[in-house]
Amino acid sequence: MTVTDLLQAILNAYPGATPEALATFKPVFYSRLQAFEGDKLKTAFEATLGEFKPTARQPFPICADFEAHLPKRMDLGSTGPALDVKGHGDRTRRIMAEWREAQGKRGAQGVTEVLRALEFIAEPIASQQAWKGDNTPPLRLTAKQLRLAQHRAISQERNRQHGPIMPSLRADHWWEQIEAIGRAWNIPMTLSEWESSTKTMQMEAA
Repeated sequence: MTVTDLLQAILNAYPGATPEALATFKPVFYSRLQAFEGDKLKTAFEATLGEFKPTARQPFPICADFEAHLPKRMDLGSTGPALDVKGHGDRTRRIMAEWREAQGKRGAQGVTEVLRALEFIAEPIASQQAWKGDNTPPLRLTAKQLRLAQHRAISQERNRQHGPIMPSLRADHWWEQIEAIGRAWNIPMTLSEWESSTKTMQMEAA
């Protein structure tokens, strides 16, 4: 299990977890848990899932809840390199800052919700690049990733405005809600394109 997998699993498992709610915690998750990726992180996730009880104050588990089920330190071996956690965090922030100015803000077109959705995709990539040192190419999302972020943001905004999709909601009314948000945000779309993007989101969540 990777940290990216863990964050998606939290979104799937806890109704109180949203990309916006997780945004503050994401850098901490990557800096403190990435060294444990694999079986150790998967075991910690399963243990946390079994005992964590959501509350109004803490609707989803945070980094410390998983760390309680992880080794106190990673055993990298006597000759293994030390993890440069601080340097990694600094590089991640520099990569993200450059990306926001060069692509993120332009891709969001001034819509805060879209920028957050873009950041949710960009931050794991920036974190992976940061482990490779300073000489990495600038982070750029693909057109498909940009479009996926737009659709995620629109879907979340539709849910915020109108509530969860209920069986009584007619498909044409649902699409009218989606189109209205797209027009307000100046994001044109078609139903066929939206359905293709939805399949991608469902596959990622599986």
